[in-house]
Amino acid sequence: MSPVLTISEVTRSFPSRRSGLRELLRRAPMDQHVLRGVHMQVQDGEWYCVIGQNGTGKTTLLRIVAGLTRPSSGAVQIDGVDVRRTAAREQVGYALADERSFHWRISAFHNLVFFARLEGLRPDAARRRVDTLLERFDLVSARERPFGELSTGMRQRLAIARGLIVVPRVLLMDEPTRSLDPGHATDAMHVVRDEMRQSGGCVLMVTHQLDQALAEGDRIGVLHGGVIADELTPESLARTAQGAEGVTVSVRGMQPATVTTLRTVRGVRDIHVSSSAAGEQQLEIWTQPGELALDQLMAALTDGGALITGFQRGTPMRALLERLASLREAVPA
Repeated sequence: MSPVLTISEVTRSFPSRRSGLRELLRRAPMDQHVLRGVHMQVQDGEWYCVIGQNGTGKTTLLRIVAGLTRPSSGAVQIDGVDVRRTAAREQVGYALADERSFHWRISAFHNLVFFARLEGLRPDAARRRVDTLLERFDLVSARERPFGELSTGMRQRLAIARGLIVVPRVLLMDEPTRSLDPGHATDAMHVVRDEMRQSGGCVLMVTHQLDQALAEGDRIGVLHGGVIADELTPESLARTAQGAEGVTVSVRGMQPATVTTLRTVRGVRDIHVSSSAAGEQQLEIWTQPGELALDQLMAALTDGGALITGFQRGTPMRALLERLASLREAVPA
């Protein structure tokens, strides 16, 4: 069986920012190597999750697959056709959470109709398809509301709907449930699975949420050091994560000094700000088993001016990656 998506030894480098006279006078370019040789294949109907710490190149990888960023070397193919060709790019849907890509003053309905027309749907077909997606993603009540007046969760669901306007062979999703409550997150992922069955296509998703990777992924790749350093099944990931306790908290308006205060809370072992987008931050808090003073943690956040928008128990990404690195080092070369 031929894979739907093939990523072959993809690399990507960016020029480093130079600071200081000595660096500015250097003639040789100073490149930052983000991806160093990513290779993977994703089959029909498969859901592939990529996990890794913030800044490891996960979004860069999605942009390369979407044809929005050129790789420094390597190739991406959709059904054997290079993604640099229009015929392949048209087979990719991108659930992009970048709010700047939407028109803030027009309604949710007309935003999606605009993108449907760009995809080549005729006016009547575009309106029918958009109405179907608004119903499926529980956005009918937001149909005529300007995008700028929608809640963060509504905007996120609209972004996923946009990626499915023309059911793609490859759907790319970047932190798709970042701002969704558990109920809407579960419902949205069910809709994605149902829609993708129609095309027999595949999903490539990047996420910081291990629970989501466990729930949705058929295979899970760990992006580390610019390559897929580990590839796991949900079962092997769950075994690796077992016993590493922690919580993930989403907040808005948190003062930088609050992190220092949180480190003093009883039971907190380490804290990592895993992502920051659209004014929202995600805190991965690694805890000592059974020792977290949760009431103190919440009080420290609210006293520091933070609005708590999400809370989830589970293995922190940083703890998992450290465990995987230890297992890697234990295997003889």
